[in-house]
Order: sequence, then C-alpha cells, then structure tokens
Amino acid sequence: MKTNKMSIAALVLSVFPFITLLLTFLGVTLSDNLRTPMAMTNCICTFAAFILAVFLVKNKEKRNVPAILALIISGLLLLVIVGILIFALLYNAAN
Repeated sequence: MKTNKMSIAALVLSVFPFITLLLTFLGVTLSDNLRTPMAMTNCICTFAAFILAVFLVKNKEKRNVPAILALIISGLLLLVIVGILIFALLYNAAN
C-alpha cells in the first residue's frame, strides 16, 4: 500500500494536540492569552483529523496504516474531549 499525503496530514493533525502535553511536561506555563487559543486549536485539529481519517479509512484504495493510526489517536482524543465537555456541563448544572 502506498502512503498518500492525506493520511500523513491526518496523522500530523491527530498528533498535534500532544504538543501541548509536551509543553506541560517540560514545565512551560502558557499565559491565559495563549491557553484558550491552544485549546481551541487542539479541538479543531482533533475534529479535523477524525473526519479526515474516517473518510480515508472508508475508502478501500486510500486505507493504510497512517490513516488507521490517525483514526485511533483522534478517536481517543475525541472521547477525552467529549468526556471533559460532559463533565463540565454536569458540574455547571449542579451549581
């Protein structure tokens, strides 16, 4: 199977949110002005990677290992994002 540029793009988009995690492990603290755009960028990259990976995996000619990895990584990150949103909604509804 030949790796195409779309599957590499999906993989890069799905790995991009880990840059924020790496910054946290390195002890870099972001200001409030940078934290919100970085969180939005992480969410947008995760959604875009998931949608792109789903389209790639559904097409038999474009299905390859990077596309499947991108689908798994972005799917797990999407579950984390949805879990955080549900927790925030329930927490705010209780107060």
